[in-house]
Amino acid sequence: ELVGAFERLQPADVARMGDWYDEHARFKDPFKDVQGLAQIQAIFQHMFERLEMQRRQDAGLPLNRYQR
Repeated sequence: ELVGAFERLQPADVARMGDWYDEHARFKDPFKDVQGLAQIQAIFQHMFERLEMQRRQDAGLPLNRYQR
C-alpha cells in the first residue's frame, strides 16, 4: 500500500520509488509540481538531506566532514 510506504519512508527507499511510481508519474504538492520518476526522487532526496542537516545542527554536530 502506497500510504503505508510513505508512512515508513526512509532515505534508502528513495531508490525504490520506481516500484510505486511510473517513469512518467506526476508529483504535485503546495511547493512543487514535477513530472518523471527522477524528479520525484530528487524532491525526496533533497528532503532527507535537509532533515539530516537539521538533525546534525540541532545535535551540535558538524554539518559536513570539513567542519569541526
